[in-house]
Amino acid sequence: MKLLWLAAGAAIGYVFGTKAGRERYEQIKATAADLAEKPVVTDTVAAVGTLAERGKDAVTAKVAATTDKVKETVTTKVAAATDKVKDAVNGKPAIDADATLPHPAAD
Repeated sequence: MKLLWLAAGAAIGYVFGTKAGRERYEQIKATAADLAEKPVVTDTVAAVGTLAERGKDAVTAKVAATTDKVKETVTTKVAAATDKVKDAVNGKPAIDADATLPHPAAD
């Protein structure tokens, strides 16, 4: 019998709760729609969109420039490494222009 009362109470609470919840949802939805139509909001959204577009263009340009630099550096390093390997295969001593020689007084 207690289980029947519990189920009935839950069903009544659900019905009234969903009705009140739905009304509040509709109220919030209407308020949000009104707010979205205000000129200050639409102007702000447009300004943010423009700013984001400019930012995207600036980032794209910076990434392209950095990519070009990386490509140039990698190409140079690979060419130098290729030359070293060719020299080693041909029996020439490898000279590393970037290497620092130990100072004689350091020994």
